[in-house]
Amino acid sequence: MQTLRPSVAAVQDFLKMNSVSLREGARDGGDPIILLHAFSNGGTHIAVQLAQSFREAVVNSPALPSEIPFSALILDSCPGKAAFVAGVFGAIKLYLHRGAGAYICGEETALMNSIEGKRGNPRIKPPFPAAAGVFGMPTTINNVETLAAVPLILKKGAAWYKGLSLSSPKSTGTKLFSVCGHVQRPGNYEVTMGFPLKDLVYDLCGGVPPGRTLKACIPGGSSVPILNREQTESCLLDYEGVVEKGSMLGSGGVIVFDDTTDMVYQIMRLAKFYAHESCAQCTQCREGTAWTVKIMERILAGQGKMQDLDLLLDLSDNMTGKTICVLSDSCAAPVVSGIKKFKNEFEAYITGKRRPVAAD
Repeated sequence: MQTLRPSVAAVQDFLKMNSVSLREGARDGGDPIILLHAFSNGGTHIAVQLAQSFREAVVNSPALPSEIPFSALILDSCPGKAAFVAGVFGAIKLYLHRGAGAYICGEETALMNSIEGKRGNPRIKPPFPAAAGVFGMPTTINNVETLAAVPLILKKGAAWYKGLSLSSPKSTGTKLFSVCGHVQRPGNYEVTMGFPLKDLVYDLCGGVPPGRTLKACIPGGSSVPILNREQTESCLLDYEGVVEKGSMLGSGGVIVFDDTTDMVYQIMRLAKFYAHESCAQCTQCREGTAWTVKIMERILAGQGKMQDLDLLLDLSDNMTGKTICVLSDSCAAPVVSGIKKFKNEFEAYITGKRRPVAAD
């Protein structure tokens, strides 16, 4: 069984604008890459789970059937259709599952439970999906972004792909970055690994609005540690480069903050998101994310104490590396990095130097 797990904003745009690289195994008329992936792994079934927001990007129909013929979705007017009809790849079937949009189903084993019709809770590993995955069958799980790189690698060769690096030879190829926040040209950008984060923010995205200055940046989605201005302007966008600055490349979701940002409020909003999206299976996550939000809201309301900062750090430590999946770690990362790098803003609320705000 093969399953595909799309990343959210960048891949949604990718599906709309670059569907040809998913439909064709090579730009000059090869076989469909999804089918090729299944065949190379000896698979007979492919499951694609799409969040509600991906419907328009894939099929214009107002409703998606549970099983779509391969030719209807992937092989329609594609050069590889003849090979499929001739049975070259065997009786491979494609199943398209419409997800309800739960964040936790981005975790591979929660995704498998969702496909099976169960509650989207992560599973304890082992067994790993490659040994026992969807319906107990050996399963490989890949992002659409990963598979979309295969056609050009097959066409141009591995050496060409390895050459796509501006810094570390360990990180090669290109990466999609979905940039939002305080930039003049937010959007999705594909850059070569090792591309400077400073150039992405200031050049490609047009920088922060006029009259403002860069304050902070989240380089890999809301689940990674926050970078301050100095770290942002010296960070290289590859796995090693971002780790060197104390964060992670993650999903490539870049959030930019200018000097008008209330970091305490923004960190509270991130924590609130993770508390809402927790599957509640693990105590550390269920209780930890909820209490993090309560403490953050108390600080924003002007009722916090200095001890609350140590309490948040201790709570985050108990949420990190102690659960089935890393959702609780994701909540802890911005909290810990935020307190370390913007502690003065937390203290301003606690000491009354800053007017309390409603935590909505």
